[in-house]
Amino acid sequence: MKQTTYPTVNSLFIKAELIHMQVVRVVCSRRLTKQEQERLLIISDEGPIFFTIQNQQNSCLTLCLSNSFPFGSLCMVGFTGALVPIQIKDVVRTHQFDRQFEYTVNDLGLSYTTEGSTFKIWTPTAYCVELILFKSWFNHTYECVQLKRETSGVWTCELLGDYSGYWYQYRVCNPGIEPADIVDPYAKYVSINGHKAMIGELAPLLNQKSLDALPKEQSILYELHVRDFSVANSSGIKGKATYKGLVESGTLNEEGFTTGIDYVKQLGVTHVQIMPVQEFQTIDESNLFKSYNWGYDTTHFFAVEGSYSEDPYHGFTRVLELRETINEFHKQDIRVILDVVYNHVYIWERSNLEKLVPSYYFRHTSSGEISNGTGVGNDLATEKNMVRKLIVDSIRYIINEFNIDGLRFDLMGIIDLKTMNLIVDVCNEYKKGFFLLGEGWNLQTAYPDDKLAILEQAKKLPGISFFDDQCRDALKGSIFSLQDKGFGHENSQPGRVKDALGGGQARFNSPTQAIHYVEVHDNQTLWDRLVKVYPDEGQSIIQRRHRLLTSMILLSQGIPFIHAGQEFCRTKFGIENSYAHPDWINQMDWNRRTSYNAHVSYVRGLIKLRKSYKGFQLNTFEEINDQMIWLKTESDFMVYQLQHYSNNRCYSQKMLVFHNGSLQEKTLNCKVSGIWQVCVDEKAASLVPLYSLRGEELKVSPLSTLVCIQ
Repeated sequence: MKQTTYPTVNSLFIKAELIHMQVVRVVCSRRLTKQEQERLLIISDEGPIFFTIQNQQNSCLTLCLSNSFPFGSLCMVGFTGALVPIQIKDVVRTHQFDRQFEYTVNDLGLSYTTEGSTFKIWTPTAYCVELILFKSWFNHTYECVQLKRETSGVWTCELLGDYSGYWYQYRVCNPGIEPADIVDPYAKYVSINGHKAMIGELAPLLNQKSLDALPKEQSILYELHVRDFSVANSSGIKGKATYKGLVESGTLNEEGFTTGIDYVKQLGVTHVQIMPVQEFQTIDESNLFKSYNWGYDTTHFFAVEGSYSEDPYHGFTRVLELRETINEFHKQDIRVILDVVYNHVYIWERSNLEKLVPSYYFRHTSSGEISNGTGVGNDLATEKNMVRKLIVDSIRYIINEFNIDGLRFDLMGIIDLKTMNLIVDVCNEYKKGFFLLGEGWNLQTAYPDDKLAILEQAKKLPGISFFDDQCRDALKGSIFSLQDKGFGHENSQPGRVKDALGGGQARFNSPTQAIHYVEVHDNQTLWDRLVKVYPDEGQSIIQRRHRLLTSMILLSQGIPFIHAGQEFCRTKFGIENSYAHPDWINQMDWNRRTSYNAHVSYVRGLIKLRKSYKGFQLNTFEEINDQMIWLKTESDFMVYQLQHYSNNRCYSQKMLVFHNGSLQEKTLNCKVSGIWQVCVDEKAASLVPLYSLRGEELKVSPLSTLVCIQ
């Protein structure tokens, strides 16, 4: 290894940094004299570096190099016997650095065969990189192999022979920083808690079941968490808190009602959206029930989480289990969306990325501070070429390895537009109509708003759907105020409700860009919010409110989204942000599936209705404007007619949809002729008509939805 310790430095030279591609700033303890300036020198592994002194301001010198800085060499500045290393920090955030060291070949990480293994890692700032090779994940003894620097800041080495089952790290030496042992950012298979990467390659899954992409307007999304789904005793699932538990069939709760994947299949949703399964930090995989976390504190973008595996010690097992889990969902005709985190990492200072290329991977403010739009300490600099490449390469791997049907981007508003549009192209190469959605919140990151994937820029991202918080707040009230009670109250804004139910025409290119929801894993469950907002109302009234709001989502134009357990009035006992709370708060209580079975049947009926009638699945605003006619838009009463025509417009089918948000019975008070078949009322939702009414007899019960078909 090259020199990693430096000669003893006197107190004159404090530090030196490369701030531009040919500019070095030296900070001294005092102003240098003219004679001292003449003694100043810069040396590298390859010899002296010529420079001129541009200026000296107080104790700070600016040096201009005569030639390009020799990246890959350890460079020192000072006097003979009193030198400091030139650190490479601010320069990595310049456009020149990003252009010079862009690497476009798709071969970073480990390339394995039984004949040999090739390792490639990108770190243009390093002057030495070594491969640390272990025979087992728990070994402390190792051998080192020197990597060779190639073009664009890539370092590589090759091991001849079959090293499958060995483990590795990299030792990276950056100037002025202690050597760091890191895990390959491109590692696919990692040890327990992700401390080492494993050498090897899995064979493709046999008998893999693939599903064609579903037209977006036909989609109904169901968000679940691996651990929450099965951990409760009431789940009847043996493989608790595991990937396999997600797809364990034949399970029943304590009253004999179906649970697990059989229940999800019966419910009728088209997609499950699984909360993060990328390797994350805050669960000890050797003692998973010691703590709980949703999983948004990502440490590895390629490797998957081990706490959900039956064997987190072997690098292959978790990958095989997740593969098989997704395949089982596909066998049940359920598509799978994975929730991915590409906006931040867990504790950036300790991350492999920061140790690999200091200051490069994370966004900084103009004053050099770390950007914190995410609110968790750091924002990934997705606009950088090699950060973008890391994300896109990770997505390529995840799509191909797990045969998924969609991706949901956590805090997507941190990610730049160029990166997200590139992701759309990459995903559509894999599967036309691949489902992409994300959180487009404007989070005050250190990057221009007009270049970010925020909700306000949705029309620049036609291939991506957005969680529509305006719909959420219009229906259930602002999550930031208990006084804002949403639809059905005097402060309700019927125009916002109308816009939401009509697909969000003011914000989107098409209704399929709108993800409509009143409950997700974030914030209080709908049940908990209603209990808080209406403390004096009895449970029967709260249930009616809950059913009304859920029906408004499932019958709206756009894409409906349900949080797992919402259909049986899921509670987290009032906890608003349960990301690290114990299982008894976060788990799905499958006994509520019995207690609120009427609600489950109601939601199942609404899903069947939506899937059966094209009028609820209009995919353009032209269709909506032509076929959706508003009859009432009041603060507590919304009525519209859907008139769906055949392809040749020879015949049409009419549907009347009523949403009554008041405590009183409502009538339409305008002429609607003929006999109407009622498919949805305050008690039931069914494809088979419940009963018939004449137009003049149409009355809507308090806090309920009525759907009539003619």
